[in-house]
Amino acid sequence: RALGLVLAVLSFLSIDYFFQAPFDRFTVGNPLDWFVLVAFVLTAAVAANLLARAQAAAERARNRTEEVAHLSRLGAELLGAGTAENALSAIAVKVRETMNADTCAVFRTVVSENEPGVELVVLCGSGASVSPDQAAVATSRPQADAHSLIIPLRVHDRAVGVLGVRSSATLASDEASRRLFDALTYYAALAVERVTLVAQLEHAEALRESVRVREALLASVSHDLRTPLSTIKVLAQDLVSRQDLATATRNAAVIEEQADRLSGLVTNLLDLTRLRSSAFPVHPDINAAEDMIGAVARQVSGVLGDHPLERRIDRGGPVLLGRFDFVQSQRILVNLVENAVRYSSAGAPITLGVQREDGSLVFTVSNSGPGVAPTERERIFEPFYRSPAAAADVGGVGLGLYIGRALAEAQGGTLTLCRSSTDRTTFELRLPAVDAAQLDEAELLETVHDD
Repeated sequence: RALGLVLAVLSFLSIDYFFQAPFDRFTVGNPLDWFVLVAFVLTAAVAANLLARAQAAAERARNRTEEVAHLSRLGAELLGAGTAENALSAIAVKVRETMNADTCAVFRTVVSENEPGVELVVLCGSGASVSPDQAAVATSRPQADAHSLIIPLRVHDRAVGVLGVRSSATLASDEASRRLFDALTYYAALAVERVTLVAQLEHAEALRESVRVREALLASVSHDLRTPLSTIKVLAQDLVSRQDLATATRNAAVIEEQADRLSGLVTNLLDLTRLRSSAFPVHPDINAAEDMIGAVARQVSGVLGDHPLERRIDRGGPVLLGRFDFVQSQRILVNLVENAVRYSSAGAPITLGVQREDGSLVFTVSNSGPGVAPTERERIFEPFYRSPAAAADVGGVGLGLYIGRALAEAQGGTLTLCRSSTDRTTFELRLPAVDAAQLDEAELLETVHDD
């Protein structure tokens, strides 16, 4: 506009000086020439003003186009974000770029012990950040100056969080930046609400799972405690009334067996509590796989019945050593063998083996039986799960495989169902292997001494 007005005035003077009589003078001989010159100046001024307005409108249109492009890209990023926190992080980055800020912090409102407060969700950038106390104050009263801006995030007139930006320089304050910032804050409010809803959903799922586990625990314990307690009571009464030594001895053995069953049930329940509170002790040490196979075979000898136990140990290479907790690993394998006995057909052999595969010792327990349905391959490792096809008197409360997998993972190993068909089922326990050549003399002597 200024350039157009300057050119109009210069043109007015040039026409008067060079093209209007008298020439070479800034005077006008014919009064009508004044009308022509003034009309020319006014037309040029109007044209310059219209051109300036058109340019300003075009600039605003370009800015709006950039804003829409920014928002569309942000929308695409939010749709592609895997979690609510990732979406909120993308928004925080855009806010920081838009406002020329050093840091951007996003808080969500929480209620703890009936007291409202804020919780940091996302922090983007470096330098001085917004403190939780400042964010708590800003939930009701925004705070702003040249270097910081802390505002509440609202959805449907309800405060869901706080967004704060800080910069060592002056924050961007032009109209376009403010419009984009306002749009981004609404996106941020929606993302914060999504984070809150996800947290509430997870809490509800945890409560639902807790109720399910509690109900399953009550059902399993009530069923599995009733049978051995009834047996113990009947046999104890029989012992009181009988004088036959042979019968009394036989009944005493049954009572001991049922008491051991109760003890195992209580032990599993206690271990479940310890595992869920992350307080289960595991002490990995260097042990020989052959010793483990022998210890398991001795412990399960009383429960095999008519099932022969076949041992398969890979003796083609060096001695098989591993770093694992001997007691807890033995417990896992004993449980697998007992399960194999429960679900095997009469007289069918149980196979207990071990071999070296890369950096792992692979213990396997195989049995012949009905197998596991494909839909249950992972469910059998859930606590208190029992297959619908299992017999009612099969025993156990459905904790053995769950505890076994947890113990294996605590030692850096895995417990999986590797094969299951209509005639054969195989479980694999993988534990970290150790090469004898890599052991120092003290460790090797200790291992040999233990063996």
